[in-house]
Amino acid sequence: MRKWSWLVVALVLMTGGSSAALAKGQSPTAAHPTCVVKQININPAGHVTVRGGCSLRGKSILSRPHYSYTSVDTDKYSCGLTTGMVVKGSKFVLRPKGAAAASGNVRYLPQGKYRRLASRAKPFQATMAGSGDLQCGKPVNLPPSEVLCDRSQWPLFGWPPAVVANCGQPVRSGLAFSDLTTLVDGVLTAGHVVSPSGRCAFGPWNHPDFDQPGLRLLCSDDVGAEVVLAYGLIADSQGNFCPDSLQPTYNGQRKMDIPKTWKGTLYIVAAVDSYAHWSTTHDRIGRESQTMMFKLQGSQEAC
Repeated sequence: MRKWSWLVVALVLMTGGSSAALAKGQSPTAAHPTCVVKQININPAGHVTVRGGCSLRGKSILSRPHYSYTSVDTDKYSCGLTTGMVVKGSKFVLRPKGAAAASGNVRYLPQGKYRRLASRAKPFQATMAGSGDLQCGKPVNLPPSEVLCDRSQWPLFGWPPAVVANCGQPVRSGLAFSDLTTLVDGVLTAGHVVSPSGRCAFGPWNHPDFDQPGLRLLCSDDVGAEVVLAYGLIADSQGNFCPDSLQPTYNGQRKMDIPKTWKGTLYIVAAVDSYAHWSTTHDRIGRESQTMMFKLQGSQEAC
């Protein structure tokens, strides 16, 4: 019995000693900042103002907004993800300029020794003015050539080989059509174009070789392009072709007005010519084309 008594006493002393030591050396649980996004305001130009911040024990501490978002152009093509951006103050601008919409989130991050702590994000959806000059998207899962170049109902005599060369076949490292040429409300427009960089814009920028700088496409990886309505024909309602080809009024035109009064059939070839190192050597990579046929719904013969 004596041995068991000594064992019990020893265990009690050990347990009590450990508890006493822990209590003596233990500090209160460290307080963590609370970070809140109270309000997000976004205007049509993409200017964002946020309200909120971080506090510790009821007092404000230094903090900065952190945001990430994905934007799209007017054709709903993704302009890519912008993430990991921390800004000073309470204002920032959504990029790229000309985007039509963006979705993402904002959070406040405490600075100093608390900067690595996570904080709750507030999501946002933004509708912006948008610009048809912005062309976003990458050449992934492009439409097949039989879609971009459906000539099953085209004239039997064919087209100039140089015009339809590489029809529906993207140029390696160049730009590519990702959508069809459209005729909407009397305006004929070459199809949407995508690039390896994922983000391009039509002008304004200058190059000494061209007199229409606002109609050339420049991408963020310094690949340039000319997107043109290259060639076209119009047939009347009886299938007879008009004597003059429908030619754009100047080189580089990507849009053209078609009278709404015309009836008949419009055949059009659009092309995108790609150039590497546009800002310096202006090296031509090659061309891709696409074709389209439209039934005109007016009441007057086009010829």
